Amino acid sequence: MYAVMPVANPNILALRVCGKLTADDHRSLHPWLDVQIEAHHCPSLLVVTELVPGDGPDGLDTVRLDLPHHQEVRRLALVGEQSCRYWMTWFARPFSAEVRYFDRGEVEDAEAWVAVC
Repeated sequence: MYAVMPVANPNILALRVCGKLTADDHRSLHPWLDVQIEAHHCPSLLVVTELVPGDGPDGLDTVRLDLPHHQEVRRLALVGEQSCRYWMTWFARPFSAEVRYFDRGEVEDAEAWVAVC
């Protein structure tokens, strides 16, 4: 499942991904991302991943698909467990954005980094 995270900066799109994403998650997430990326001039994206015990990072493997405006993301901060870096790298591949990884306890640092112009 995913949830939009509230952030003060309107040029930051923030998501929390927890466990596996369902088909319903994909049906709502893709259009939301597309609209938000198109509506903001070169937004940054903050993705915080949380694994549910017994789940792998399966949700991230298809989030990256079908995003026509992915080249317009300025910075991409991926926050999660060290063990998920492979999947986070795979998620980040289609983005031309500057990408940086942060450990779970560094959400505030990640938000500050994506806010820098």
